[in-house]
Amino acid sequence: MSVDAYGRRKHGTGGGQSVMGGTLSRSAWLAVVAIGAVSLALPSRGAESTIAFTSNRNGNMDIYVMDPDGGNARTVSRNDAWDWYPTWSPDGKEIAFSSERDGDMEIHALHLSDGRTRRLTRQRDLDYAPAWSPDGSRIAYTRHEGRLSEVHVMDADGANSRPLTDGPAATEPAWSTDGSRIAYSTQDGVRMVGPDGADPVHFVRGMASDPAWSPDGQRVAYRASDDRSPDIYVVDIDGRDPVRLTKHGGLDYEPVWSPDGREIAFTSERDGGANIYVVDVDGRDDPRAITRSGTLDGQPAWARPGASLLAAAAGVAPATWGWLRRRGSN
Repeated sequence: MSVDAYGRRKHGTGGGQSVMGGTLSRSAWLAVVAIGAVSLALPSRGAESTIAFTSNRNGNMDIYVMDPDGGNARTVSRNDAWDWYPTWSPDGKEIAFSSERDGDMEIHALHLSDGRTRRLTRQRDLDYAPAWSPDGSRIAYTRHEGRLSEVHVMDADGANSRPLTDGPAATEPAWSTDGSRIAYSTQDGVRMVGPDGADPVHFVRGMASDPAWSPDGQRVAYRASDDRSPDIYVVDIDGRDPVRLTKHGGLDYEPVWSPDGREIAFTSERDGGANIYVVDVDGRDDPRAITRSGTLDGQPAWARPGASLLAAAAGVAPATWGWLRRRGSN
């Protein structure tokens, strides 16, 4: 059994699909988080948008934003604690993220116009991987307690948090474009459920994880393994006829869609470290690297066009960036 750059297990070989395995312990998070992290947001070709990511380029993990071409990088969260897992609000005014600034890993929201933050969760568990609903009213996230991970949903102000799943390893939720479904990773594939917990579906069985909805809501990208390292797949919402977009011996994972639905960005370890690549959804061209920092870049996500003006208010000098995060269990 091997692991990717995040310490996620790939269960078995042949006939299956890669899925996030194991459980998450606080010691595993803290021991490896110190090495660094980055999360990226990818806009469509030519669209005015902003990339958000996490970096330890200044010796500590903070949230940064940059232009779509990687230029003009500047920090938006300066704190002695680790800040990571940024996700944009639909209006581009805030970034939700995970932070240890109050002692526990909690979900916070950052106002880009003035740099103010507000804490959204207040538990002694590990709360991470927030995902904002398309209408901005709710946030789904992962809560890890003991040896169990569950997907929770709360109001955007942190109120009314409630568990959405009841499995042993439900993680990293992703909202459908219309907000009617939440996809998430489990030990036995990708599952979906309504935001009220209704109508659960085992969408992709086997070794599959990292679901990401297309902008039109008609397709889902995910990472999967058959007889080799994980690759990126796309499947219609009916779950039939998956298409394999990447075919490389290195690990490919964490797919995200461009806002126009023509491209998918993903993390790849094909060049030794971890970098962000982009591939056309039609599969006609080879994936191309958009980061080559010499470190580890990953976790794609994106802002809608128009967020760049708000983010610019918090800008500082550019810098290079990268990250490594590992997860595991004691």
